[in-house]
Order: sequence, then C-alpha cells, then structure tokens
Amino acid sequence: MRMRTLGPLVACAASVALVSAARAGEPAPPEPAATPETVLVLPLVVQPGVPDWTGVAVAEVVLDAVALDNANNFLTLKQLDSVLRRRDQRLNDVRVPLAGPELAHTLGATRLVTGTIMAHGDGLSIDLQSTSIKDGSVFAQAHAEGPLKTLPKMAHGLAIEISKQTPKSPMTMSPTALEQLARCAIELDHQSLAPRARTFMSGAKLELASVPCDAALKADSKLGLAHAYHAILTALHGDNAGARKEAAAVSRTRFVPIASLAEWFAARRANDIEGSRKVLEKAVLAHPGFLHAIGYLGEDRQELNEDAAAFEWWRKYLERAPGHPWATARAGRALARLNKMDAAIAFTQKALVSSPNDPELLIELASRYIDAKRLDEAEKILIPLLTVKPPRPLAALRLGYLYQTQGKLKSAREQFLKAVTLAQRDDEARTRAIAYADLAQVAGKEGLLDNALEALRAAAHEGMRKLPCEAPELVQWKGNAEFDQVCASAAAQPPGPEEEDVVSVELQ
Repeated sequence: MRMRTLGPLVACAASVALVSAARAGEPAPPEPAATPETVLVLPLVVQPGVPDWTGVAVAEVVLDAVALDNANNFLTLKQLDSVLRRRDQRLNDVRVPLAGPELAHTLGATRLVTGTIMAHGDGLSIDLQSTSIKDGSVFAQAHAEGPLKTLPKMAHGLAIEISKQTPKSPMTMSPTALEQLARCAIELDHQSLAPRARTFMSGAKLELASVPCDAALKADSKLGLAHAYHAILTALHGDNAGARKEAAAVSRTRFVPIASLAEWFAARRANDIEGSRKVLEKAVLAHPGFLHAIGYLGEDRQELNEDAAAFEWWRKYLERAPGHPWATARAGRALARLNKMDAAIAFTQKALVSSPNDPELLIELASRYIDAKRLDEAEKILIPLLTVKPPRPLAALRLGYLYQTQGKLKSAREQFLKAVTLAQRDDEARTRAIAYADLAQVAGKEGLLDNALEALRAAAHEGMRKLPCEAPELVQWKGNAEFDQVCASAAAQPPGPEEEDVVSVELQ
C-alpha cells in the first residue's frame, strides 16, 4: 500500500525486445505479421533569420499526415513534451532537434523525422528526412522552397513526400492559422493530459495560451487541431461539457489525436471515468497506432489499482510496438502490483538493455527492487541518480522511503528534504506533497508532534487531500485537537485532479 502511494515514475527509453513469456510467467503478446514502425517527428532545426515557431508548425503538419495514414505507430508532440519536461526544455527549444537519436531511443521510436528550415532569399528552404533508428538508413527525403506565406502548402507537400502516402486534405492552407497553431502548441506544451494530470496552467499562463489558440481559430475556423487545443483550454477554464462537445465535433470529421485526448481530458475532469475510457478505446480501435491513447488507458487502470486490466493494456501496447521500453517498464509495474516480483524485475531490466543509463528507467528498476524487498540493490541504483542533471527528485523520494523502512530516520529525513528542494517545477507538486507526508511519518516515529503537524500542513498546501493521518506512525495523535483539525481541513478541501507521477508518455 505504501508503494502504491508513491507510484513509480513513468519510464520512457530506447526500443528493446520484450522479456520472454516463460521468464515472465505471462503469455507473450503475438507480434504482428509485419511490425509497424513507431514514428517520432521532431520540431525542425530553425536557422537564424527564420521565425522560431516554424519548426513546430512543420512538425505538426507532418505528424498529422502520419496519423491520417494509419499505417504506422506515431508519437504525439505531447509525448515528446513528457520527456522534455524532465530536461527543462520546451518544444521550441533549439536543443530539441539536435538530440534526435537520443530522444528517439527514449521514446521508443524506430523511425525519426527531422529537418532544417533556412532563410532563402526572401523566403524559406526546408529539408526533411526520415531515417531508421536501427541502422541510420534513409527512408525518404524531401525539399521545398518558397515564401513564408506558402508554408502551409510547402509543409503539406513535404509531409506527403516524406511519408510516401496517398495525399490527404491539408491541415490548413492559412499561414496565419498555422503560425498561431504552433504558438498555441508551444504555450500548452507542459500541460499534461494524463489520468492524474494536475492543472499546470491557470491565471496569466492560461490567458497567455488562449491568445494564439483563439487567433488560430479566427484565421481558420475549420482547423481541427486548433479546436482540439481550444477544447483543452476550455476544460482548464472549468467548462468540461463545452470542451467535450468541441473535441467530439472535431473527431466526427477528421482524425485529430489531440482532439481525442482533449475529450478524454475533459471527461476525466468531470469524473466520467467510463466515458473517458470509451473515447480512447474508440480511437484506438480505428487507429491502432495511437500509442499515446493506449498508454493512457493502461495508466488509467493502474491509477485505479486495476492491475490485471492495466497489464492487458500494456500487452496491447507491446503488440503494436514490441519491446517498447516505457510500455515494458509499465507492464513490469503492473506485475509487481500483482505480486509477480521476479517477472516485474525481469521486464524492467529488459527495458534498460539499450539505454542502461536512462534515469527514469533506473528509478523504475529501483522501485521494483524495493517492491521485492531487495533494498541493497535498490540503494546502489538510487544513490548515483542523486547527482543526475537535471535533478530527479523522485530518486531522493525513493531513497528516503528505503531508509525509512530500514529505520534510518536521519537519512530518510535528509532524502525527503532533498526531494522537496529538488522538486521545484509546478508539475512536481505531488512529489513535494508525498515528501512532506513522508516527513510527517518520520516525525511520528520520533514522537515529534510539532514537526509532524508542520509537514502535514505543507503536504496539504501542495494539494494532498488524503493525508496519512491513519498511518501507524501518526495515529498516536488522534484525539489531539490540532492534529485532528489539520487532517480534517485537508480532507474537506474540494477534490481536484491529481498530478501525474511524472511524465508520461503520456507517453504516455
């Protein structure tokens, strides 16, 4: 139960083979006759003199074409963002397109689409290529030149050429709409749509994002992706019914992955769990390469402790993308919750084969060792992760829990405080809340009521509604007026969406 509360970090890593069925004690998912590629489209490199939004704009158009083709798996830009958040980067960060192979490994892609946009006279010159992650071979190349106002037409032509598919209708032919769409995507990038997604955008941030999203729709009222982003904003403004209606209308006329995710997001915020599931199940049935949706359906079951059902969704994921590291690690987590510890560890070890230094996957493996009470092995993994850059506060949180279980209270307190210090981003509120709750329990073991109260108040301030007031370490103070008031006040707060543990890939 204690480790359920912590909930391990979503792992995203390189594409590797699934552990054998016999070793895992579970039937292996059948591989498709022809395994589809898993395509990652990165924002393009933008050279000096070119508007910074153009790299994201072209990526959105190419990704739209890949999704409509319905032949291969595809990774959304929000799945990419789930990795970038851990690196303190955004979609339009100049470092992103330069880290193509590394990001492809992390996200489990087998094919990578990259490109460059250069100034060319009074216009632009765009080069795209699609390459194999396995051997670097080039699948397709494309080139276009023209004035900035023709970017939608150029991007659409490039998308068709690079994906070698039958032409589909363009996303938009309005240069203004495409520019504002890209700006909207950039402003919304860090807002997760995952099962426990916390509201990252509010107030000034929300209003800032609304400006380009509204402008995109004003320029092209039929732009489905703009409606999808607008639906997310509508949900963040509290109108879940309006958001669901707008997103559903998009899906009736064109497959827009973000529209399905927006409808799911609004349904989840309205606490319509069954309705949200139906949205993504329908999308996956029609578009089986929609890995983002499959991942959310697996996460959804895990968040509700439906671990057998969660494992089945990870199997479905692995049927489409055999050996996908994140899905493999999440399947391992589900097996641990089903008390199949050896299989859980084996799955997670397999996820690390081609990316042995991936911090998220190493935290997952340490978590599996903690589940199995193999604490020495977990400690050896976690200690080096405390110095990884950017910091991984969840490593300190896990290590603190490990020390707490061993009765090393001083060491546990040090790690929980370190987790609080390192978890500075808005989307890490849940990590801070858990660390404070753990500090309260350490104080309970030491008999320090004032310290426990201070930590519990801090956990509540970070959004924790169900404080560990019934934990063995704290129950000693039930009946104390101040203790009871802190616990009751937190529980009385209106329920809200919880933050995801991490970044999913969303992976998701």
